[in-house]
Order: sequence, then C-alpha cells, then structure tokens
Amino acid sequence: MRLLRRTISSYFLLSLAVLLLATPLLYFILKILVKEEVEEKLLFTKAEVIRSLNRHPDAINWQILDRNIRITPTNTRPLKDSFYTSETYDTLSREVIPQHHLRTGISVNGQSYELVVSNSLLDYENLVEGILIVQVVLCLLLLGGLLLINRNLSRRIWVPFYHTLDKLRTYRVEDHEPIVLSQSNITEFNDLNNAITRLAEKDRLAYVSQKEFAENASHEMQTPLAVFQSKLELLLQTSALDSEQAALIHVMEQASMRMSWLNRSLTLLAGIENHQFPDKQPVAIDEILMMIQDQYEDAILQKNIRLTIEKDAPQPVVMNKALADTLVSNLISNAIRHNIENGSIHIRFAAQQLEVANTGAPSPLNPLYLFQRFRKGNADGKGMGLGLEIVRKICTLYNFTVQYRFEHGLHVFTVTF
Repeated sequence: MRLLRRTISSYFLLSLAVLLLATPLLYFILKILVKEEVEEKLLFTKAEVIRSLNRHPDAINWQILDRNIRITPTNTRPLKDSFYTSETYDTLSREVIPQHHLRTGISVNGQSYELVVSNSLLDYENLVEGILIVQVVLCLLLLGGLLLINRNLSRRIWVPFYHTLDKLRTYRVEDHEPIVLSQSNITEFNDLNNAITRLAEKDRLAYVSQKEFAENASHEMQTPLAVFQSKLELLLQTSALDSEQAALIHVMEQASMRMSWLNRSLTLLAGIENHQFPDKQPVAIDEILMMIQDQYEDAILQKNIRLTIEKDAPQPVVMNKALADTLVSNLISNAIRHNIENGSIHIRFAAQQLEVANTGAPSPLNPLYLFQRFRKGNADGKGMGLGLEIVRKICTLYNFTVQYRFEHGLHVFTVTF
C-alpha cells in the first residue's frame, strides 16, 4: 500500500469510527435530556393543578381543565409519582403521537383522586431527529472535505518525492551522467535529494575509476605477458637447452598462460559487473555449440570423451554475442576439465534452456561454493575457479537462472534463458 493512501486511510477510518460512535451517543444523550425536560414539565404541571385545586376545590367538577390533565376519583390511597410512555392516534393530524405521562394521587376535600398529566413527545422527537440529521450531514461533509483536502494537498506535497523516485528508476551509473534532482520547498525532501545526489555521484565516480582501472590493468598486463610468452617460446626453440632446462621453461610458460587467462577472466568479470556490454541481439546458441565443439575437439579426443548434442526446437536468445560465447564455452570447458578418462558429456538445448551433463567426481559438489570466485571443483590444480563465477555473473546480468544438480552419476548444469 502506498504511503499516501495509508495516511489517508488512517484519517478516514478514524473519522468514520468517531462518527459511528458519536452519532448514537448523541442520540441517547438527547433522548435522556428530553425525558428529563418533559418529566420536569409534568411535575411542574402537577404542582400547578394541586395549587389550583387547593384554592378552588370545586374546579374538579368544572369542564375547564386541560385535555392533557385527567382527574378521576379512586378509593385507594394517594399513588406515588410514576412515569410511562404511550402512543395515541390523533384524528386531527392523522398520525400516531407519542406521549409521556405522569400518574400520581392527590386528595381534595378528603376524597382521593388519580391525576394523570400528559405531554406530547412529537415536537421533542422531531427536534432530536433534526439535530441528528444536521449532525450526520455535518460529519459527512467534514469527512468528505478532509478526504479531498488530504488527497489533493498530500499529492501536491509528495510530488517532489515521486519525481525523485522516477529519476532513481531511470538512473544508470554506466551512463556517465550525474543525477539531477529538482529542489522543493519542503526541507525533508531537499535533504533527501541532497543525500541521494551525493551518494549517486560517489557511486558514479567509483564506477568510472573501477572501469578505468580494469581497462588500464588489462592493457598494461597483456603486453608484458605476451612478450614473456613469446620469449619463452623462442627460448624453448634454442638447441642449447637440456631436458631439465626445457622442463623448467615449460612450467614457466604454463604459468604465464594461466596468468594471461586470469587477467582476461578478471577483466571480463569487472566488465560484466560494470555493465560494459550494453548491446544485445538475437543469438543462436545452437550455432555457438557447434563452433565451440570444434574448438575443444583436441581436448575431447585427449580424454576420449563421448560428446552428444541434442537440439529440440532451439530459439534465439537475446543477449550480448561475446557473453553468449563465453557462457557456453565456460560450461563446456568446465565439463571437459573436470571429466574423467573415457567419460561422457551430454548437451541438450531445448527452447529456452541449455543443459550440460558430464561424468566426473562420484559424489555431488557443494552448491553453496560452486559458483563462488576462486572455488575449484577438484584439487588437481587445473583452472582458476572463475569459469562458473563468470557463468553466474552473465546469468545475473540478463536475469537468467543457472542451477546445478547431481543425477544418475552426472553433474548437470542447467541455464534457463
């Protein structure tokens, strides 16, 4: 739920709860006040009747009494005051009129009488209903007004925040452009924008510095490594070397090649992490498989590995062509390097899924460390432990998934595009 909607909902629910509680409470309070007022009036009328009868006892027999006053003889002793309510039908107004009554006993010239004094509640009830209607209308108008004011005012207040949010959604550190956020008349939003601007600029400078370092390091290291390798090759071709010297030079050449491959791999990882491969195009994975099969033909023959490739309705994958080559190449080279003599590799590419299964270690690998940098699947010293890390980074870049499982004695790596 959005913050603005949550805030408005809280106001609305609080106001609605107050309205639902206050309206019936007001109704009962008014009813109590009306009852007390009517009963006081009935008691006042009773006192007036008694006072008049004390001055003029014969008035009981006169037909001059009010229609709301009824006096009837009784043989019982004077009654105590009691109140009750009844409804009577008024033939003139043709409506049922509620009335509140006071029944009491009086004594005139030694004779006991029952006195009933009545008072209509119609006017009072109409007054209560009118007050309640006005109360409800005012509360609804107030509630609606608060809702509209909060929505409109809050939207205007939060415009700078949503503008900042839109800027952050479209901001890319690899675009080399600093983020520009508009100023607001709200101090908190200005503080937020200033903090975001400083943080974004710091990240941008760090990205540029890291990118320049990776590019410079790769360029500066490749040249001396290439010279070193060429000189070692020339040294091996000289005739004055004995077998021991040749073996030492061969070890140095292998170490130089590993250093060169490590430099390229780390540079590639830095480029992937810094999003330096923005161009994308439909790539035919099945064609890459056939090309890489030819590249690794000698390594496959050396271990006498049985290679099978199965293609089932292959579809192009939209990604960078160089990264697609690296992804497939690393999976296949990993399957060859960690395979056994007379082993097998089965590659299946169906629709949007590439699966590489190979024989190797008789037990499953630890998936927690399998895709981590410089983690090796075996202890033979071959490889640098970067191949699967590069695969994972490429999959993360394009929101692909890579999974490992051990099934029927095979190590299976599955990439879902």
